[in-house]
Amino acid sequence: MLYGYTDYILLYILPQ
Repeated sequence: MLYGYTDYILLYILPQ
């Protein structure tokens, strides 16, 4: 359930 969301969250908190 937190597979595709994890990527979105990581990119949101760690926008490289």
